[in-house]
Amino acid sequence: MLDKMKIHIKTFGCSANQADSEAMAGLLIKADYELTNSYQEADVCIVNSCTVKSPTERKVFRYIKKLEKANKKIIIAGCLPQAGQHQKELENHSVLGLFEINNAVNIVKQVAQGRKPKLISNQKKTKVGLPKYRKNSLIEIVPISEGCTGACTYCATRLAKGRLHSFPAEQIIRQIKCGLEDGIKEIWITSQDNASYGVDRRTNLISLLKKVCALEGDFKVRIGMMDPDNILKILDDLIEIYKHPKI
Repeated sequence: MLDKMKIHIKTFGCSANQADSEAMAGLLIKADYELTNSYQEADVCIVNSCTVKSPTERKVFRYIKKLEKANKKIIIAGCLPQAGQHQKELENHSVLGLFEINNAVNIVKQVAQGRKPKLISNQKKTKVGLPKYRKNSLIEIVPISEGCTGACTYCATRLAKGRLHSFPAEQIIRQIKCGLEDGIKEIWITSQDNASYGVDRRTNLISLLKKVCALEGDFKVRIGMMDPDNILKILDDLIEIYKHPKI
């Protein structure tokens, strides 16, 4: 019997990146790959990168250097390749863009064969409902959107993530239900700006949270980062929903 190919995934950055890594891990396990916490044992290493701050970028590049010294086959995923600011540093590596995580198995196969593909797209896809491997079996990290409504010229994350793309509420609820069936006790609502959720779908965060809180089960909801400008637009309703015992 042949040994399973071992994959190491190193994640930098926010809970949205953690969710992407869990989805890639789920896809790879479903395709009969084995995950390992040790890059030394891995046949292929995936670095899910973050570009929100310069110190984090430096950590990412230090980790890539460590993998290079170990002669590992490397895939750079996440915000770093998507933002397009470090093409020279990444030109000798395989890259997997933010909106291509559903192709994790495909790129691993190519890299294992010695190729260096670059799978980058600006076509956004809904990221809920993918197979996943939870790092913490009691926590369901649920991405509700990608991008934001801002246009800050200094923001590399805005450059990588682009304009707001809210995911359908029914798919979000379906993923949460699956998590509850698996016994999770905490739900992390994540995106670049939770307060902007639904602006592009004629709905909002409050409507989504009401649907989440209406689900049966003993669980808590943790709401991630929000932009102050968009919080103000829903502030009264947000304060009210925060009184719910599940939030």
